[in-house]
Amino acid sequence: MSGADDVVVIGGGVIGCAVAWAAARRGLAVTVVERGTPGREASWAAAGMLSPAAESGEAGPFLELGRRSLALYPDFVAALREATGEEPAYTTAGRLVVARDAAEAEALRAMARRCATVGVEVELLEPAAARRLEPALGEPLAAAAFLAADHLVDNRRLATLLW
Repeated sequence: MSGADDVVVIGGGVIGCAVAWAAARRGLAVTVVERGTPGREASWAAAGMLSPAAESGEAGPFLELGRRSLALYPDFVAALREATGEEPAYTTAGRLVVARDAAEAEALRAMARRCATVGVEVELLEPAAARRLEPALGEPLAAAAFLAADHLVDNRRLATLLW
């Protein structure tokens, strides 16, 4: 570090790199401090799901933050694509969640009920309907749910592009 940095970001994962990139785009001098290989810790292990309703558990500030963040994601990805000339591998096609047994099917129905209380539509599917959406689904398959509002990003690609 030169001592002239406006911003020092600790951590070179997706969030740290996104903060650093946003600061640099505003003309600030930025240094990212990372103990290992950038983007190779939690960001590398994440699944890339952008699913605030299913992941939050309940209505409240955390869910609202997730929904607002998700609404901003398309512009964030477009700006990154423009800056790098590369595709961040982002999709808004929804997410299929599967249950392999009766207990998982009940958990899936509970998730659908939670989502409904916050205005997120979840389509519960029988196994045959789920296989029409995704023919490669294996056995066993007890039930499935489709969350049309969910998005997905290749978190490894995103981390690499942000760095």
